[in-house]
Amino acid sequence: VEVLVVDDGSTDDGPRIAHYWAPYARMLSSGDPRSGPSKARNVGIRAAKAEYVAFLDADDVWHNGFLEAAADALARFGNAAGVFTPCARFRGSPPDLAAPLPHPLPMEELAFADFLETWVSSGNCPASSSTAVFRRSSLMAAGLFNEDYRRGEDKDAFFRLLRRDNAVQIGVPLGFQRLGVPGQETRSIPTFVHPVVHSAHRVLDRTRDPATRRLLVRLINQSIWHYAKINRSRRPFPASYLNLFWPRANPVKFGLLGLLYALTRLRHGPVAG
Repeated sequence: VEVLVVDDGSTDDGPRIAHYWAPYARMLSSGDPRSGPSKARNVGIRAAKAEYVAFLDADDVWHNGFLEAAADALARFGNAAGVFTPCARFRGSPPDLAAPLPHPLPMEELAFADFLETWVSSGNCPASSSTAVFRRSSLMAAGLFNEDYRRGEDKDAFFRLLRRDNAVQIGVPLGFQRLGVPGQETRSIPTFVHPVVHSAHRVLDRTRDPATRRLLVRLINQSIWHYAKINRSRRPFPASYLNLFWPRANPVKFGLLGLLYALTRLRHGPVAG
């Protein structure tokens, strides 16, 4: 068991705090300051010595029982490559991290189709970077986190992982994402194509099962719709959305996106690139 702290060009007091815990934690550097969460996580994964890897972003927190619950799930479902729980959000002070948990904890093993169904039915990826524990070898086999992306890269990684291996879902939030932190990349880094769109599109081209194809199409449409909405004030969705995914897209949503695109250009003027 080890704690790895990856410094990706911190400008706050984080490195000093990490060095204070040096007897219990190993400090690493991403190599290139502000290289993004994918590079930082990959540095930690490659350096890890344990069989399993758990992630915790700097501004998030775990319930005190998270790792114990994850270890129990992995012991009960021996063939699963990992385990994850929902992630709750909070502002200000975190919730009670020692709150009693239900006994027994609800757990189920998900195959790829189950994972997709859970994702598209809720509109959110069931796994989160701060509520996941995965076998290191499975992470390596799936290609780690895509370092070309700084946003949505965790969802893309979990999509590729679950494409290869089953994982266990614990039905209780055991991780908590802190909102409203200055400089959070989820607020400051624009993304114009959701990374999972590319991965889902590649899988769709190789999939013949009608039910899985329908889930993949729904996931692609949801992702395009989501990123077009959040980017509307900075840059309209790029032409690659239409060029790649129009034949499989929901025409009603794309009609609305077309109107959104036109209004954005009228408001902000032509967009280069």
